[in-house]
Amino acid sequence: MKEHGSFEIKLVGQVLVVKAYDAWNLETVLRLCDECSHLISQIKDEPWATIVDLSCWELGTPDIWKPVEELNAWANDKNYKYQAVIISFNLQETMLKKTHEVLTHTEKKFCKDTDEAFRWLSDAGIQILK
Repeated sequence: MKEHGSFEIKLVGQVLVVKAYDAWNLETVLRLCDECSHLISQIKDEPWATIVDLSCWELGTPDIWKPVEELNAWANDKNYKYQAVIISFNLQETMLKKTHEVLTHTEKKFCKDTDEAFRWLSDAGIQILK
């Protein structure tokens, strides 16, 4: 099946930055998980973080959540310490809290924009090279 929705992903120091667009299906989230795991494997063995910008995202099909939970569980054992999430509506926060349950070593914060997210991570001591 063809992907619905899209994303941008990049590594900024010890921060994986993901920006999501439109509504997603399973194919899109599988590619995201593959690209995230590839980039995470390149991160130094130091604490690292993500900024997940959902301000342009419209949710997705119910089958997208299992791969996200699996990626989070895998990342949890890879020194994943902080997750900053930017949301545009409360339902996104409600849906994400379920996937956060496996992140037992990760501090999470919902932010209003990327500037707030980068400030929070910098204050936490995460290496950020902008």
